[in-house]
This record gives sequence, C-alpha cells and structure tokens, in this order.
Amino acid sequence: MEAYRKEKSDYDNFSSIIEARKKAADNFALEIKNTVTNFDSSPMGIDIADTKSKIIDFVNLAVSQLKEKIEERAKADQQLIKQKMEGDFNKAIGSLNLFMAQDPLTILDYTLYLSNEGGSYQARVLFKCDDGISYEFILNCGIIPELKESLEVSSIVKGVRLPVRKGRSLMSSEISVDYEKLDRYYLKYAEYSPKYLNVTFTDEDTMSEVSIFYPIDNPDMIKIDYKDDSGKISVDGDPVLSKNTDYKAIKDITKGIISVLQNVLSKKKSVSSILMDNQNIIEKGDITAFVKYIFQKYSYLIKDLISKGSMSIDQLKARLDPVNPSIMQDLVAIVGVSK
Repeated sequence: MEAYRKEKSDYDNFSSIIEARKKAADNFALEIKNTVTNFDSSPMGIDIADTKSKIIDFVNLAVSQLKEKIEERAKADQQLIKQKMEGDFNKAIGSLNLFMAQDPLTILDYTLYLSNEGGSYQARVLFKCDDGISYEFILNCGIIPELKESLEVSSIVKGVRLPVRKGRSLMSSEISVDYEKLDRYYLKYAEYSPKYLNVTFTDEDTMSEVSIFYPIDNPDMIKIDYKDDSGKISVDGDPVLSKNTDYKAIKDITKGIISVLQNVLSKKKSVSSILMDNQNIIEKGDITAFVKYIFQKYSYLIKDLISKGSMSIDQLKARLDPVNPSIMQDLVAIVGVSK
C-alpha cells in the first residue's frame, strides 16, 4: 500500500512533472539563444545578425517539437504509473480482503443492504466494531441460487393474498375487502440486521409495492404497507385490513428472505471501505494506522509467536514491507520484542 500511495501521489501531481520537463526544455533553448546572441562576430569581419536570427528561429521550432515529444513521453510514463499503481493497489486490497474476511475485529452490529437493479442483485454489508471502527464488504449475489434472477414471493410462499382496500357492497352495509395477490411480486430491496428486516416487493407490471418491517426480537410488531397509484396504505394499522391479513404467511415470507440474506452475508467478495477516525483508509490509500491498531490489539499473539520461534522479526518485516517499511520499528515496539 505504501508503493501505491507514492505512485498515486506521482500520478496526481503529474501535471507539475510535465511542466518541470517543459521548463527544462525552455532553459535549454534560452541557453542556446544567449550563446548565439552574445557571440562576438567581429573577428569574422561581417555582420551575422541575420544568421543569428535564423538560428534562434530554428531553436524555437526545435524546442517546440521537443515539447511535443516531452508530452507524448509523459503521457506514456503516466500510463505506466497508473498501471503499476492499480496493480499494487489490487495486490494490497487482495491481502486486506483475506484478512478482513475473517472478521478479525469485535463486531457490535451489522446491516446488510440488497437492491435489485435491472434484474440483477447487488449487496453490501456494513460491520460496526469496537473503538469506532467500521468496514464494508461487497457481497457476491451471483453465486446465490435464489438470486440468479429476480426473487418472486411465489418461490418462497405460494398463494399469499394481502388485503389492501376496503369498501361497502352496493347490496348491503357490510364492509368488503379487496385483496392483492403477491405471487408475482419480486424482491426489490432489503435491509437486514440482527434486529430487524426491512423489505420491499414490487409488481413489475403495475409498479405497486409491498413493504414489510419485521422486528426480529418482537415479530408481533410487524408493519406492512401497500402502495400503488392511489396512494399508500398501512395494512397493519387499519383494523379491518389487519384482521383479514394472513400474518403467518407474511412472517413465512420474511423468514424465507432472512434465510437467503444470511446466505448472502457469508459470500464476501471485496472490502470497499474501512472507516477509522471518520476516514476511509482505503480511499486514502494509507492503512498504516490500521495496521498499528491491529498490532496493538493482537500484540500478545504476535509476541507469543515470536517468543516460541514460530515467527522471526525478519519474517515479520518481510510481510510488512509491502504495507509500509517505515513502520517496522513502531510495530516492534508495540509487540514488545527486540530484534
């Protein structure tokens, strides 16, 4: 990551590097012009002012062409830096992915977010840990069988009907209830944590939506909303609609979704952010502070490995050099061993 940070700095500041190269070309031209201008032609016995002017014009043209070559070469150099930068970044992130996938920190809470975009599911999970640290993983929905295509309610529980409207019959004063079949509704969005599930299903044809908020520790507090062109209705909040709701079927749907999401949760793909002191250290390109934090947290384990001969200081240094070779002394001090 240290190499990536240096390369990124060079890449971001490349315009100043190009200007410095052009400035060198201008200095080269100026030196030649001064030499030509100040040349004493008296021993020749003739006036060479016209010749000097032609030489200076030639120098101006030559330097102009030289600057074009400088820009072409600079673009090629910048592209090489970018390629190496991306390679070093991917290598560092690959190692970080393997480490963070083991959940090395104490997780206090997490929230999984899933959405359906154009028939494809995308998911990420945000882990909140002690000491104010949080990190986010992109999850691999593509390997979950249920999410290969839009997940419909009928694939979880068939034949579920939800009461969404009420009215009165023309022939009597009894209240009638209109039901919405949910079989064709598909999973559009989900937000899941150990405390709750918030999920939205959509009918692709009518664009009607059914939203369910399911408190896992208190399932009887479930909330169900229905929305269509006529507006939004709180199904659980209306006594008549609530009375005619098959809550068991609705809860079965939520349990089916939770089962799928728990499977998604285990399919970590890549770490997208690590927030420490309100900064995304991956975006910043510097994980030095995070490495020191991990060493501090697990110093007793590292010290034990070194004292038992399972790992040497040199081996530790070899592993840390790609991260930041300058922090080795600090980390040895944290671990509490001498080289």
